[in-house]
Amino acid sequence: MLDQQKIGERIAALRKEHGLTQEELAERLGVTGQAVSKWENGNAAPELPLFTKLVELLDGSADDLLFREGEEPPRHRIILPKAPPLKKLLEQCKCKNTTEVNLATVTASETNEGRKFVNAENGVFQYDQKTGRLITSKSGVWVQSEKAYELPLRMRFVVKTDNTNIRLRFGEWSVIFNWECKKKELRAYDPILSASFGISDFGKVPENKFVRIEWIIDRNEAELFVEGKRIYAFEYHNPPHCDAKHKIGVCSAYNSTLTVKSIEVTQNNVVEALDLSKMTLLENAHYMENGELVIFTTDDRYAVSSIEKFTLPLKIDLRAKITNANMRLYYHAGCLGLNWECDFNHIICDDVTGGKKFMPFTYGGYIKPGVYHDVSWILHRNYIAVVVDGFVRFYSEDFPYMRAIQKECISDTIRLASCYNSIMTVNRLAVSELE
Repeated sequence: MLDQQKIGERIAALRKEHGLTQEELAERLGVTGQAVSKWENGNAAPELPLFTKLVELLDGSADDLLFREGEEPPRHRIILPKAPPLKKLLEQCKCKNTTEVNLATVTASETNEGRKFVNAENGVFQYDQKTGRLITSKSGVWVQSEKAYELPLRMRFVVKTDNTNIRLRFGEWSVIFNWECKKKELRAYDPILSASFGISDFGKVPENKFVRIEWIIDRNEAELFVEGKRIYAFEYHNPPHCDAKHKIGVCSAYNSTLTVKSIEVTQNNVVEALDLSKMTLLENAHYMENGELVIFTTDDRYAVSSIEKFTLPLKIDLRAKITNANMRLYYHAGCLGLNWECDFNHIICDDVTGGKKFMPFTYGGYIKPGVYHDVSWILHRNYIAVVVDGFVRFYSEDFPYMRAIQKECISDTIRLASCYNSIMTVNRLAVSELE
């Protein structure tokens, strides 16, 4: 059970951090100061629509209010008043047939965004011979160095963005400036700590201006500098044994252009300027290991696809785990996303006809990394539902495909994907066509 007293204390703390009085917060929410006082005293809790607006106003996540620091959100914390009991919901799923997908037969595929594998010829990235600069434009795909390097390593980048996302990468390490979800926050993933994290107020860099970024990954620590100022540092108490070689990558974001002026690498006291004209696309991969399908991807255009096509209505059952962010399932123009990289607590459930696109719902998306989860995506004639480990995470009776399904036959493959520095391991995929 959630502790209203603790929630109230966290609302009060975040309100004070933002320099707001109870009356000022109440005015922005369209409630009375007395209502805010009751929340903070633990005598009442905000209703769901107000809670969502409260999270946005206080610039936090739902977990900031609901859970103590270090406390893992319970998987069953979501309460969906309109959803029927799970038993009744599943009773409506009368299966005509069930297909166990042979994971060894999946193939590379495009995602629901309709963006296929890209290459240098179609203008995704280019090397400008006149200026000697590398330009990656409106793509969100990674390009990488010709050569691979090993630790310890010092990298110096001179880059600029015209909008969002300066993404830098070495192996599984990655950092993001001007993140599209929160430009002020530095986003990073450190494989030694097995952690993705955000550091407030250090991720914003000027737009349309070259910035100098220095990134040092040593056997004992990792450091990041912007224009000579140290942004973060991690000390490794158990120095990693990292003899594997990795390539250096850069990436823009959708509707954004990244221009790379230079990249320098220092290794064994030798400074090397990368030849930007020889940068290539970073490949995506999937492979079978111990009877399981392992998916590694670097952008959300890539997925693996079943050979078979399935016809709506459907019940898709998946057993899988992820190392970090993004467990994604695609069908036709629809996407189900758990552990969304912008906020793990959110769930993405796009309509399969494309009628409702990319809507991150505030609750229901969290799944614990490194643990297998049973996920069911039910595309019934009367509703859409998502069930994770026996709990209903999403339910809706108002999606456009429910009207379209009466008029047309929608048949497509099932596609799976992870995203940005995350590995997804699939143990089972089964698809049931419903009556």
